[in-house]
Amino acid sequence: MIQAIVDSIIAAILEVFPGANIYDEKVKQGFKTPCFIIRCINPLSEQVLGNRYYRQNLFSIQYSPDEKNANSECYRVQDVLFRALEYIKVDDDLQRGTNMRGEVIDGVLTFLINFNMFIYFKDELDPMENLEHKTNVKQGV
Repeated sequence: MIQAIVDSIIAAILEVFPGANIYDEKVKQGFKTPCFIIRCINPLSEQVLGNRYYRQNLFSIQYSPDEKNANSECYRVQDVLFRALEYIKVDDDLQRGTNMRGEVIDGVLTFLINFNMFIYFKDELDPMENLEHKTNVKQGV
């Protein structure tokens, strides 16, 4: 599920920043700026009832701009991300991003967003097909 959310975040970013450099795996030295780096950090899963789970998925989206006017570029990108990631399409369902916040440190934007959802797992076992039950009624005296 996490990779499906990452793919949806990438699609949403590419809609508003066509041709952007986006990394979601280990970033090697020499990456091209401007670029986005997407990671899921600290996912949590809590069983609610039976096969139902509540998943809390916190994502970090880092934006590294070109060197000139780095802070103002980060602020502009942050404003666009607030709108672009409010709703994303994951497996044909809309998911809402919550707790969006950003921080610019040393000319790099770190944008944090939660995509929390309920997950239901279906049982892999086949249900019982037939049940036979015989009862007798005792005749009263």
